[in-house]
Amino acid sequence: MDLRDITLLCFGDLPIPIVSATPGSAIPWNESVKILCWGTPESYLYQLEIRGNSTFEVVEKKLGFQKEAEFLIEHMNPNTAGRYQCRYRKLDRWSECSKALELVVTGFYNKPVLSADQGVEVLRGETVSLQCTSAHVPFDRFSLTKEGGATLSQSQNGGHQGSFVLGPVNQSFSGNYRCNETRLHNGEFDPNVCGRAGPCGSLGHTG
Repeated sequence: MDLRDITLLCFGDLPIPIVSATPGSAIPWNESVKILCWGTPESYLYQLEIRGNSTFEVVEKKLGFQKEAEFLIEHMNPNTAGRYQCRYRKLDRWSECSKALELVVTGFYNKPVLSADQGVEVLRGETVSLQCTSAHVPFDRFSLTKEGGATLSQSQNGGHQGSFVLGPVNQSFSGNYRCNETRLHNGEFDPNVCGRAGPCGSLGHTG
C-alpha cells in the first residue's frame, strides 16, 4: 500500500454535534421537552445519551439520513432530568459527543422548613437544636447557612430531616438562618435540586 492509498482511507475529523432543547433547559414538572441534535446531512444514525458518574445510558436512537434528529421527552420528572449528550454515525465512524446539556425540572420540590426545638430566643451559654424538614421528598444531605455567612454545618444522614446543634450561644449567633437540601443523582450531586433553599428563620439570644 503506497501513500496515495493511505490518503484515500482518511476521511478527516467529524464535526462535533450540537445539542439544544426546546423550549429551554428548565422544564416544569410533567411538561414535555424536545432535544435537537445537529450533525451532518450524511449522518445516518443519531444517539441520545444521559450521563451519570463516569457512565452513560443510551436514551434513544434515530435512524435515517438527516442533518438533525429530534428526541422527545414527554413528561419531565427527577428521573429524566440530568446531563444529556448526543452523537451521530457517518460511514463507519461515530462522532465525538456533543457538549453536555443540563435539563432541569422545576416545580417539583417543596422548600424545606426550618424550626428550633426550644424556640428562637436562647439564653447565653446554652445550645440550640435546629431542624431542617422536607415533608414529602427525602434528600441525601441538608446544610445550614447563616445570612451573610458561609455554610455552618452539614447533615449527611439524609431522609426527611436534618438536625444541627449550635452553641454555646453568644451574641454572634443572633441572626437569620436558612436550611438547604441536596439530592444525589447517580452517585453525584444533582444540579437540578442542589441548594434548594427554604425560608429564613431568626435566632436571638438573651441574658
